[in-house]
Amino acid sequence: MKKYISIVFVGMLLLISTTSAEPLASASRSIEHKNLNAGGSTNVTVTITSNLDHGLSLMETPPSGWTLVRVSDDANAFKDSTNEWVWFKIDAGMTKTVDYRLDIPSNATPGTYSIYGSITNASEIIASVTGENTVNVITPGVITSAAGSSTITPAATVTTLTVTPAAIVTTSTVTPIATVTSTPTPTGSVTIATEGPTANLEFPKLVFTIAAVIGMMVLLLHRRKNK
Repeated sequence: MKKYISIVFVGMLLLISTTSAEPLASASRSIEHKNLNAGGSTNVTVTITSNLDHGLSLMETPPSGWTLVRVSDDANAFKDSTNEWVWFKIDAGMTKTVDYRLDIPSNATPGTYSIYGSITNASEIIASVTGENTVNVITPGVITSAAGSSTITPAATVTTLTVTPAAIVTTSTVTPIATVTSTPTPTGSVTIATEGPTANLEFPKLVFTIAAVIGMMVLLLHRRKNK
């Protein structure tokens, strides 16, 4: 009998310790892009599970100089000054999801930056946000992974320029030269040369005189015959 009572007592202690260890609320964070260049941005999601039947709030603290932009949630209120989402009443067992964007300043230096968050009720901090909480600002062209770092060299952009030489047209005007064949105009001089090296210029006159005399004689003979 005492043995059974001891077993029941131990079981009750285990049940009580398990119940007391259950958190009042919990939250987990996931970061979309954990390696970014300066000036980049990433979306962040926080999932909250509450075991309380009263209100609570979520407060996120990004690195100094970074900008938190509210994206999606169903909070009853939001405090810009503290990046705090407030729910006036959450039923036990209910889950809430908060989405926001983190903008990294363009002058951020390379390094690892942390995000801190907590869940509070009206009087105290209930739990810290767990899960992913760091963002790596990297040098352009370098991506850091768990296995190490690798350098990515951007592919060279080759621009092919095709130059088509303009056709050079030379216009030559060739003026044909008229070929003129000059035919000498024959003169009216007739030169009759006698035998011998030197021509006798008086010979034509003599021939003409003899011919004239013969003609006159023939004419006289003809007239006499007619008489």
